[in-house]
Amino acid sequence: MIPLRYFGNKVLQYVFLKYASFGIQFLATLLIAYKLGPKEFGNWSYVLIILQVFNSLNFGIPNAISNQLSINKHHEKFSEFVFKNGISLLIVNLSIISLFFFLFIHSEYFSLHSSNIGYSIFFIYFTIILFNINIFYLGILRVYGDYKLINFYQLILPVSLLVVIVFVSQTNSINWLLGGQMLGYLITTCLFLWNTPLQLGFRFSFRYVIPSLVQGLKLFLHNISHFFIPLATRFAVSTFFSLEVFGLFSFAFSMSSVVVLIMGSFSFLIHPKLLNRLSKLTPGSSQLLDSLREDYATLTNMLLHLATLFYMICIQFFVEYQDTVKLFSILCMAQALFSMEFGFSSLLMAKNRNGNLAVGTFLILSLHVILLVAAGQFTSNLMIISLSLSFSYVLLTTTYFVMCKKYILTDEQNALQYLFKDVFKIKLIIPILLTLVIDLTDFSTLFYGIPVITFFLLNRQELLNLKSRTQLILNNSSVVDL
Repeated sequence: MIPLRYFGNKVLQYVFLKYASFGIQFLATLLIAYKLGPKEFGNWSYVLIILQVFNSLNFGIPNAISNQLSINKHHEKFSEFVFKNGISLLIVNLSIISLFFFLFIHSEYFSLHSSNIGYSIFFIYFTIILFNINIFYLGILRVYGDYKLINFYQLILPVSLLVVIVFVSQTNSINWLLGGQMLGYLITTCLFLWNTPLQLGFRFSFRYVIPSLVQGLKLFLHNISHFFIPLATRFAVSTFFSLEVFGLFSFAFSMSSVVVLIMGSFSFLIHPKLLNRLSKLTPGSSQLLDSLREDYATLTNMLLHLATLFYMICIQFFVEYQDTVKLFSILCMAQALFSMEFGFSSLLMAKNRNGNLAVGTFLILSLHVILLVAAGQFTSNLMIISLSLSFSYVLLTTTYFVMCKKYILTDEQNALQYLFKDVFKIKLIIPILLTLVIDLTDFSTLFYGIPVITFFLLNRQELLNLKSRTQLILNNSSVVDL
């Protein structure tokens, strides 16, 4: 039983509400899939792709501004200067997004795929605008530790989807779902503006804006390249397979993403402080980074292995989606492999190597697209196409490590040995490989218990270390503050 004193812990509150929000999102996704059916769920997935693409067009401005505030939080005048210039950049950003959206809805691609969208396009546009305002303010609130508003933001959106899908009929259900999302973003936007930690205003200093925009564009190239790696996989499936198969893939993909987004709560909380500490990192003094990476990868892998068992049981109540268990599992293993990257991209940001980070991510995205095209031409096996995501994530993690090694390792340390001992830990790789064998063969899904047991046997000490460090945070939540 959790002691009562822990309920006042802001980290525990945030994580608990994050879990609750993803639990609600999981339930909402199940109900949406059940109520719409595979074909209409495919249409909903197409709408979500449009939202995801335009929601990513922030040109790195929120990251650039929040990173500057993380470093200069205690310099009040300069922080307000950064914030007001950031608002001006946000307005420019929204104008550019509006222009791109106008061009998109008049494109041939949209004409070929928009027959079932209709008036949803208006809801899509306003949802995109409000989302980008929310993302800008979330970065500010994270630096200033306003977790109450952040908690409200993360709850209202899945709740709005759940309420809509429960109470509306199947007719115009996509419009209703979009309307629920838009209303949620509108409410949070009003609350963010009312409770802003810095004085609202506009300022446009070329001496500050231009360097910030350059750094923002580098982060944007990194973020959008990183974002398009899984999105390219979904696009490939929508291109090479039927709408019904795409709906099944999207369902499995959405479920696996929910598990990973839970861990996003941890990285979201510590990012400002992590950025500050890593900026001072010197070779041979990476104990903090190593500990955080171990905890993150261990917890993520544990959740993903357990999620496969949980999904296998829950999916029995949804007959149309029962064949997606192995698909869900192989997508989870891709995320498990990518969890081993944690900390490397933050280190490159802290060392102001945003350009290297962007180029590395873009190169892996390009390679991933080539793999998908080749797989689509030479095989009709959905599992093989899904496996390409794991391969690309391994390459991406390796690329980040190569860029970071000069900040982590001394001249006496062996990079290859560190790669296989501390990056791709054999204790985590063995359960993943066992799971992939089950995914790609005719073994029954009941065998998923074997890699789960193997994981717990191999990682007993790591789980004990994770427990002790979690206890430290529970006893003193201020350790995550900047």
